[in-house]
Amino acid sequence: MAEYTCTDRRLCVAVDMQGYGGRAGARHTEIQQNLVALLGRATRRAGLDPDTWEIQRSGDGVFAVLPADQPEGRIVDDFVRELAAELRRVNEGRKEEWCIRLRLAVHYGPAWPAANGFAGSGPVAVGRLLNCEPLRRALAAGGKAFLAVVLSRQVYEDTVVAAHTSLEPADFLAVRVVSKEFDQLGWLRVPGLSPAELKGTLEAHLPAPGRHGDAPVGRGGGDQQSATADREGTVQQAGRDLTGARYGGGEGPTYVNHTTFQEGVTVENGVIGFSFGGQHG
Repeated sequence: MAEYTCTDRRLCVAVDMQGYGGRAGARHTEIQQNLVALLGRATRRAGLDPDTWEIQRSGDGVFAVLPADQPEGRIVDDFVRELAAELRRVNEGRKEEWCIRLRLAVHYGPAWPAANGFAGSGPVAVGRLLNCEPLRRALAAGGKAFLAVVLSRQVYEDTVVAAHTSLEPADFLAVRVVSKEFDQLGWLRVPGLSPAELKGTLEAHLPAPGRHGDAPVGRGGGDQQSATADREGTVQQAGRDLTGARYGGGEGPTYVNHTTFQEGVTVENGVIGFSFGGQHG
């Protein structure tokens, strides 16, 4: 095991299988073997050495701390591409309910070994990203969506925005990730789906009414608040302080906007405005 200090920052990668708990227990051994094998093949085909990764396994998932010399861009680009290809091969010809679908989160931050795994904000952050609702909803449509990836702000900016990969910022959808003490933006991608298609999937599988969920912000987005809908659409309004739903019907441009504030909101030198068919209030 590599030597660490509490100030060391490492690339943290977490993978989890969607729907594992709902599979018959007798199949768990086979599923775990498939998971370990396909992760190993994808890692090697990406030019990485999995034997140098410090891995903590959890049956249907893997958490790994990578050595300092492994480039982030190769994980975000090559490893994701090879993992998506492996999943397509493994799932070819399988019934929908037996397809392997994975969530993948990548973050760069402090991490060091501790009595029951790893300590530091790095493992905490990658865990929150891995379990965020947008990442789970990204695989809800099924079909050929076998892999959903979320990057932390730092990884996204240092690899994608800084042009250290073949990917473009427009390939990602920005989402707000809220879990316990964690409240940050993440950048979401499903290989094979455009950001517009991905946004449609997220909006089609919104949380139940009254449940606070993470909302899509936009491609390469920031902390801005925004909401869009066509006349027959329903969308989740993105923002740090509110969520809302818009409903449209009939032939004319008439909308009813129902907004629920999840927290106390103070407006100073500002306006909360709504648009009703071209009129504002």
